[in-house]
Amino acid sequence: MKQLVRIINFLVTLILGLTCLTAPLVNAEANEKTEKIEKLVEQQRHISKILGISLVIVEKGETVYQRNFGYKNVKEKTPVTSNTLFEIGSTTKAFTGLAILRLEKEGKLKRSDSVHKYIPWFKLKYQGEPQTITLNQLLYHSSGIASKSIAQIPESTASNALELNVKTLLNQELNRKPGSTFEYATINYDVLGLVIENVTK
Repeated sequence: MKQLVRIINFLVTLILGLTCLTAPLVNAEANEKTEKIEKLVEQQRHISKILGISLVIVEKGETVYQRNFGYKNVKEKTPVTSNTLFEIGSTTKAFTGLAILRLEKEGKLKRSDSVHKYIPWFKLKYQGEPQTITLNQLLYHSSGIASKSIAQIPESTASNALELNVKTLLNQELNRKPGSTFEYATINYDVLGLVIENVTK
């Protein structure tokens, strides 16, 4: 979890810094901006203890900057290259959220709907009482699902791996009333993913 927080802090700081530096990169000014970008990346990489990163800046569909920093294997001093694979991780949440919004725009669901409408067997309890969880609560991490639920995610290559993952919640109590407070839990978006599967077939 600490590593995830460090990565998020790194990305937020990097994005904010790059926003200030990435006006059109032209001629002599480009060299100065490139140096500033690389200095910012190295500073933030050091602060956040990020071993390696591949950075690409795209402006109006054109790649205006591309460089790799650090190592994919520190022990062997193997540098990051443009072919180094990185885990996409929570970046998928943006795509999942977008898919929910598109389905709502198409009239196929509403964010205020209960998850139960799309996954009939999805019944969770808080302090022994059955609860209604909405799609919006999943989107905003206010469903009551505990962040530690990530530890229950099974490894699987089965075609129904997403469903198996969501079913692990059936044996776990919510640790707060849905809609009451925020608690980041990766599995919120797995539930949304299963809703998307069921709605779109």
